[in-house]
Amino acid sequence: CRSWLEAGRRIPVAVNVSARSLSDVEFPGLVLSMLAEYGVPPSLLRLELTESAIMADPTRAMHLLERLHRADIAISVDDFGTGYSSMMYLKQLPVDELKVDRAFVKNMADDKGDEILVRSAVDLAHNLGLRVVAEGVEDAATLQALRNIGCDLAQGYHLGRPMTADAFNSWASLQVARNIGASAPGRHTNRFHATDPHPTSSELFRA
Repeated sequence: CRSWLEAGRRIPVAVNVSARSLSDVEFPGLVLSMLAEYGVPPSLLRLELTESAIMADPTRAMHLLERLHRADIAISVDDFGTGYSSMMYLKQLPVDELKVDRAFVKNMADDKGDEILVRSAVDLAHNLGLRVVAEGVEDAATLQALRNIGCDLAQGYHLGRPMTADAFNSWASLQVARNIGASAPGRHTNRFHATDPHPTSSELFRA
């Protein structure tokens, strides 16, 4: 993240957090000290936690997450729908984002039941003021289905496979070049482009 900042790229970075970290009272201080050490704005860090990790000790988790959230670090609930979270805790936790598990997303273009579940998760999150990320997007039909229900973000092999930082730099430069070319007179611009520099919440789909 520091290297990208020095290159003029403000790219948020998401990090998975374990239940063990959520039980460590020193964890928030460690995170904040590392951000300060490397000069990375807290707003560029997103911590992803599973429902089960949060619910293992929701009171302690809430205390730690509130401290991190006050420092402007985004909090995301990963694999939403597969755990056993309480709606009450979901309302109370300082959460910015829900990530809908791929188990519900991957077949939603063909399975009406899965489509209803994903739509319900999107509506719930939006009513709570949260962003929604759909995991496991592997084809154009699923991406379009997510657009149709107003999902904010998407991730999956259809948009990009896991890659090293160096490979990502090359990929991102290519996407920017394509986006600039698509914006030239007479060319059609894809408003859902992953590298649109000024996307609205409903237009950003990330790899």
